[in-house]
Amino acid sequence: MIHHHFNKACYLLAAVFLLAGCSRNDTRYFSDAEQPGLAIFSSTGNNLFSCFIDGKPWRSVSRTTGGFEFPVTRYEVDIFKQSTGATTDTLLISWQGYFGTKDTLRNTITLHLAVAAGFGYKELNALQGQRLLVDGTNGYFSSRPEFFGGPDLKGPGHIYFHALKIDSTGPGSYAGTMNGLLDADFASSKITNGRFDHVMEPPQVNL
Repeated sequence: MIHHHFNKACYLLAAVFLLAGCSRNDTRYFSDAEQPGLAIFSSTGNNLFSCFIDGKPWRSVSRTTGGFEFPVTRYEVDIFKQSTGATTDTLLISWQGYFGTKDTLRNTITLHLAVAAGFGYKELNALQGQRLLVDGTNGYFSSRPEFFGGPDLKGPGHIYFHALKIDSTGPGSYAGTMNGLLDADFASSKITNGRFDHVMEPPQVNL
């Protein structure tokens, strides 16, 4: 009888570990045949940003839910706002990603854009269809390593919002879609051929 209960407990424990180890990947990567190392430009909610940094392929982390490492959803991009003065705020769109094929030694690429105080989701939606010159006066791009071993980089660039539609889903809660193109020049390093495509969920949008 003791042996029977022991086996039952072992089976139950194994099932718990298997379930805990299961994860869901909500990122879809479709390779661009004309730009090896990049994903295609898309507007279908692939939850991915890819680009070249100094000619080397870089991509955002996969949007992953569950598993041992990320029991809650790990998102690849976030939109948030910082108050920087009485009349101005800073809108930030920040991607976390990595070089190569292994999700290690991550770093972030962030757009810092000066906006009027009180900037909200309606003003954000007004950026749809616009190609913005981020010239260092109205904002800048930055690249920051997650771990020690590299400098923080800042520089000008461009971002084009092919589609940007965020709706209110409740008090202080927003969701929608965002896709487009970007490039940046850090003098010592360059981002080229950047393309992004995301379904934005409430935890990702803080305005």
